[in-house]
Amino acid sequence: MRAVDVHVLVLDEIHNILAGTFREQRIVLNTLRYLSNELKVSLVCVGVKDAREAISGDVQLARRFEEFPLPRWSADEEFEQLLLAIVRNLPLRQPTVLSARAVRKILQVTDGINGKDFPNAERPRDRGYRNRCGAHRRRCDRAMAAGHEP
Repeated sequence: MRAVDVHVLVLDEIHNILAGTFREQRIVLNTLRYLSNELKVSLVCVGVKDAREAISGDVQLARRFEEFPLPRWSADEEFEQLLLAIVRNLPLRQPTVLSARAVRKILQVTDGINGKDFPNAERPRDRGYRNRCGAHRRRCDRAMAAGHEP
């Protein structure tokens, strides 16, 4: 990490530390402390509510983190812009417009948690899925917006 001059390391799903044995948890936490102390790397740990518990296994390490809970998305312009950015980057044959109704449906299906939004957005990358949608674009767009296969 020194060789490539790493300053920040982002660790996603840090709560998965809890799935390990006590010994495995200690190894991971000691490694994180080493990265922070010796290599002077800033750590950003991301996860569900259990993430705090996972880090708290090492009191010294836990003191170094500040918790920033992310609120659920709500039906507002910011959520709409997020969805538009996702749709804009999908390899769809035809431009797709999300209606206000589709945005509300996506929010309802995902319960405002974007971890549920992105897997639905990725599905159209599958060639077979795109081909099945070719002749039934509107129906497929509605199904995708609702988070379901057509």
